Amino acid sequence: MSKHDLKEISPEDRWAQTVEASMFDRSEGLDSPSASECRELLRKRYRVDTGLIRHSEKVAQLAVTIGKALNKKGLELDLRLIEAASLLHDMFRGERDHGLLAGRLLRQLEYPKVAYIVENHMQPFYQDRDKLTEHVIVCLSDKFVQEDCLVPLEVRFEKKLVYYANNPRIKTMVHSRFMDAKTAQTHVEIILGHPIEKFFAQLSK
Repeated sequence: MSKHDLKEISPEDRWAQTVEASMFDRSEGLDSPSASECRELLRKRYRVDTGLIRHSEKVAQLAVTIGKALNKKGLELDLRLIEAASLLHDMFRGERDHGLLAGRLLRQLEYPKVAYIVENHMQPFYQDRDKLTEHVIVCLSDKFVQEDCLVPLEVRFEKKLVYYANNPRIKTMVHSRFMDAKTAQTHVEIILGHPIEKFFAQLSK
């Protein structure tokens, strides 16, 4: 997403306008915006590139599907939080520190839980190896989506590993993130009792 796609409005003006508009109804006291509110923010308020929206929609589909399946196994994941963070995680992609910028907006809107996931979705996400959180599910799902297509983690990371083959420092970092995602994937699949990729067919229709 280029600055042109954002209509040349500065980042500060973008989040300030949204806060002033009070577009979200906080009367219900909910911790996360609804999916429709997220889409309003993406499509009408900031006119986010349609390709990024398709990517985020696919991440949300997979993340919510995984979340629902894990909840059936006894977890108590907040599916509304998972969906909102998935839809909004790349809303300012193309800007410098896009996760932090979006997180700032979401904190102004009093959605700190969503903000935390969005702010940290580019960082290593599976530090507590004994706990699956909404943050882990959103970040893991993002790693399975290339553009708007569901792909195995190996495919998602292959291009970067090849691209940075002659840059040991970055290649090591990319490989570390790949292993982080693989470990999270294994944990999820042990609980589910089947591969995450089993969901691909139903979500690709």
